[in-house]
Amino acid sequence: MLSDVASYIRKCTTCIKAKPVQRKPAGCMGGHSLIDKPWDVLSIDIVGPLPRTKRGFNYILVVADCFSKFVLTFPLRKASTKQIVGLLEDNVFLLFGVPRRIICDNGVQFKSRDFRRFFVDLRVSLVCTVTSDCVCKKLMKNRKLVMTCVIDPFVSSLIS
Repeated sequence: MLSDVASYIRKCTTCIKAKPVQRKPAGCMGGHSLIDKPWDVLSIDIVGPLPRTKRGFNYILVVADCFSKFVLTFPLRKASTKQIVGLLEDNVFLLFGVPRRIICDNGVQFKSRDFRRFFVDLRVSLVCTVTSDCVCKKLMKNRKLVMTCVIDPFVSSLIS
Protein backbone atom coordinates (compact mmCIF):
# COMPACT_ATOMS: atom_id res chain seq x y z
CA MET A 1 0.00 0.00 0.00
CA LEU A 2 2.89 2.36 0.76
CA SER A 3 4.22 1.97 -2.77
CA ASP A 4 0.73 2.66 -4.21
CA VAL A 5 0.50 5.91 -2.23
CA ALA A 6 4.01 6.95 -3.26
CA SER A 7 3.23 6.17 -6.91
CA TYR A 8 -0.01 8.18 -6.78
CA ILE A 9 1.72 11.18 -5.19
CA ARG A 10 4.49 11.13 -7.83
CA LYS A 11 1.86 11.30 -10.60
CA CYS A 12 -0.56 13.79 -8.95
CA THR A 13 -0.30 17.15 -10.77
CA THR A 14 -1.62 19.12 -7.78
CA CYS A 15 0.95 17.48 -5.49
CA ILE A 16 3.76 18.21 -7.94
CA LYS A 17 2.79 21.90 -8.27
CA ALA A 18 2.27 22.45 -4.55
CA LYS A 19 5.10 20.38 -3.10
CA PRO A 20 7.50 22.57 -1.12
CA VAL A 21 11.25 22.44 -1.54
CA GLN A 22 12.67 19.95 0.98
CA ARG A 23 15.84 21.95 1.77
CA LYS A 24 16.33 24.13 4.80
CA PRO A 25 15.85 27.81 3.91
CA ALA A 26 18.77 30.20 4.17
CA GLY A 27 18.91 31.90 7.55
CA CYS A 28 17.85 35.49 8.10
CA MET A 29 20.57 38.06 8.43
CA GLY A 30 20.37 40.52 11.28
CA GLY A 31 18.44 40.36 14.49
CA HIS A 32 14.81 39.46 14.84
CA SER A 33 12.48 42.06 16.20
CA LEU A 34 10.67 41.06 19.35
CA ILE A 35 7.02 40.19 18.92
CA ASP A 36 5.58 40.06 22.41
CA LYS A 37 1.80 40.12 21.94
CA PRO A 38 -0.85 39.02 19.46
CA TRP A 39 -1.83 41.36 16.61
CA ASP A 40 1.27 43.50 17.18
CA VAL A 41 2.92 42.49 13.90
CA LEU A 42 0.90 41.39 10.87
CA SER A 43 2.00 39.95 7.57
CA ILE A 44 -0.25 40.54 4.56
CA ASP A 45 -0.19 39.18 1.04
CA ILE A 46 -2.44 38.69 -1.97
CA VAL A 47 -3.00 35.28 -3.56
CA GLY A 48 -4.12 35.35 -7.16
CA PRO A 49 -5.35 35.88 -9.72
CA LEU A 50 -7.38 32.72 -9.26
CA PRO A 51 -10.24 31.44 -11.41
CA ARG A 52 -13.24 33.76 -10.95
CA THR A 53 -15.96 32.51 -8.60
CA LYS A 54 -19.69 32.78 -9.27
CA ARG A 55 -19.74 35.92 -7.10
CA GLY A 56 -16.91 37.50 -9.09
CA PHE A 57 -14.00 37.03 -6.68
CA ASN A 58 -10.60 36.09 -8.07
CA TYR A 59 -8.08 37.23 -5.42
CA ILE A 60 -7.60 36.39 -1.75
CA LEU A 61 -6.15 38.77 0.81
CA VAL A 62 -4.25 36.81 3.46
CA VAL A 63 -3.63 38.48 6.84
CA ALA A 64 -1.45 36.56 9.31
CA ASP A 65 -0.63 37.44 12.91
CA CYS A 66 3.08 36.72 13.33
CA PHE A 67 2.75 36.03 17.09
CA SER A 68 -0.11 33.51 17.18
CA LYS A 69 0.09 32.35 13.52
CA PHE A 70 -3.66 33.09 13.24
CA VAL A 71 -4.68 33.64 9.63
CA LEU A 72 -7.60 35.54 8.15
CA THR A 73 -8.53 35.33 4.47
CA PHE A 74 -10.77 37.70 2.54
CA PRO A 75 -12.02 37.33 -1.05
CA LEU A 76 -11.36 40.25 -3.40
CA ARG A 77 -12.85 41.09 -6.78
CA LYS A 78 -9.92 43.36 -7.61
CA ALA A 79 -6.58 43.57 -5.85
CA SER A 80 -6.87 47.33 -5.42
CA THR A 81 -5.50 49.50 -2.63
CA LYS A 82 -8.98 50.81 -1.80
CA GLN A 83 -10.45 47.33 -1.28
CA ILE A 84 -7.47 46.15 0.77
CA VAL A 85 -7.52 49.20 3.05
CA GLY A 86 -11.28 48.83 3.53
CA LEU A 87 -11.01 45.15 4.46
CA LEU A 88 -8.12 45.75 6.84
CA GLU A 89 -9.87 48.64 8.56
CA ASP A 90 -13.31 47.01 8.87
CA ASN A 91 -12.42 43.36 9.45
CA VAL A 92 -9.01 43.39 11.14
CA PHE A 93 -8.28 46.67 12.91
CA LEU A 94 -11.78 47.14 14.35
CA LEU A 95 -11.81 43.59 15.73
CA PHE A 96 -8.21 43.08 16.85
CA GLY A 97 -6.82 46.59 17.16
CA VAL A 98 -4.28 48.50 15.11
CA PRO A 99 -0.90 46.70 14.89
CA ARG A 100 2.49 48.28 15.52
CA ARG A 101 3.95 46.94 12.26
CA ILE A 102 2.72 45.41 9.00
CA ILE A 103 4.98 43.36 6.75
CA CYS A 104 4.13 42.98 3.07
CA ASP A 105 5.81 42.29 -0.23
CA ASN A 106 6.56 44.84 -2.94
CA GLY A 107 3.18 44.48 -4.67
CA VAL A 108 1.85 47.53 -6.48
CA GLN A 109 -1.10 47.74 -4.09
CA PHE A 110 1.19 47.87 -1.06
CA LYS A 111 3.57 50.46 -2.55
CA SER A 112 0.89 53.02 -3.46
CA ARG A 113 0.79 56.48 -1.92
CA ASP A 114 -2.75 55.96 -0.54
CA PHE A 115 -1.75 52.71 1.17
CA ARG A 116 1.29 54.32 2.81
CA ARG A 117 -0.68 57.42 3.84
CA PHE A 118 -3.34 55.24 5.50
CA PHE A 119 -0.72 53.62 7.72
CA VAL A 120 1.12 56.87 8.47
CA ASP A 121 -2.17 58.29 9.75
CA LEU A 122 -2.58 55.26 12.04
CA ARG A 123 1.10 55.40 13.13
CA VAL A 124 1.75 51.90 11.83
CA SER A 125 5.20 50.99 10.56
CA LEU A 126 4.81 49.54 7.07
CA VAL A 127 7.63 47.28 5.94
CA CYS A 128 7.52 46.40 2.23
CA THR A 129 10.29 43.96 1.53
CA VAL A 130 11.11 40.93 -0.56
CA THR A 131 12.67 39.17 2.42
CA SER A 132 10.24 39.75 5.25
CA ASP A 133 10.71 38.30 8.74
CA CYS A 134 11.46 34.60 8.39
CA VAL A 135 8.56 33.59 10.65
CA CYS A 136 6.02 35.56 8.65
CA LYS A 137 7.51 34.59 5.31
CA LYS A 138 7.40 30.89 6.20
CA LEU A 139 3.86 31.30 7.55
CA MET A 140 2.65 32.94 4.33
CA LYS A 141 4.38 30.29 2.21
CA ASN A 142 2.71 27.49 4.20
CA ARG A 143 -0.70 29.15 3.92
CA LYS A 144 -0.32 29.61 0.15
CA LEU A 145 0.69 25.95 -0.12
CA VAL A 146 -2.38 24.77 1.80
CA MET A 147 -4.67 27.07 -0.16
CA THR A 148 -3.21 25.84 -3.46
CA CYS A 149 -3.74 22.21 -2.44
CA VAL A 150 -7.34 22.90 -1.39
CA ILE A 151 -8.45 25.46 -3.97
CA ASP A 152 -6.95 24.01 -7.18
CA PRO A 153 -8.67 20.60 -7.01
CA PHE A 154 -11.98 22.22 -5.97
CA VAL A 155 -11.92 24.74 -8.82
CA SER A 156 -10.82 22.06 -11.30
CA SER A 157 -13.77 19.87 -10.30
CA LEU A 158 -16.19 22.77 -10.85
CA ILE A 159 -14.79 23.59 -14.29
CA SER A 160 -14.72 19.96 -15.52
